[in-house]
Amino acid sequence: MTLKSELLDLSDTAWRRLRARVEGLTNEEYLWEPAPYCWTVRAAGDGTWRADGSALPPEPAPFTTIAWRLSHVIDLLSGERNATWIGVSPSAAPEHTGAPGTAAEALDFVAACLGGDRPAAEARLAADPGLRTSHPAILVQAAAAGSWDVVGLLAESGFEVNTSEGVPAIHYAAGGASRSSYDFSSTAGRT
Repeated sequence: MTLKSELLDLSDTAWRRLRARVEGLTNEEYLWEPAPYCWTVRAAGDGTWRADGSALPPEPAPFTTIAWRLSHVIDLLSGERNATWIGVSPSAAPEHTGAPGTAAEALDFVAACLGGDRPAAEARLAADPGLRTSHPAILVQAAAAGSWDVVGLLAESGFEVNTSEGVPAIHYAAGGASRSSYDFSSTAGRT
């Protein structure tokens, strides 16, 4: 087994474990502050949510909510070093539009896309068209996960197909051609 495959297997195991632990998470639990002055995610007044933080870590470190921790995990996983560890070129950093404001946004849409659940992804997208801007790189991530039915849905819904940096979705389709039934030729000119 190669280092790349070991890291990918470990990543899949960690994702399944995290997803199982937060299954059924409600918005009340997501934003619950167990102590005064917790770091959490807060409405920014412009329709987005922002995670609390500071340039230097405070002493003592504040308690954090589940919302803050999931937002932090999302930021860490989109870090450039993760692609480098598995030997691929990093994708361009997604335009940061804020932290997920609800438990459903933090879990359901991304889980549906990466897990290949087209009906669930379609339902979340219909309920919240803003997911197009808050998850700009999800199509490429779904392609990397081999979630081809969802890749088709996202491409048809106007998500970015071609990336200016990193590995575009079509490369994942070519690498997993036996699993991919999506025809990228209909989106070839779109950026």
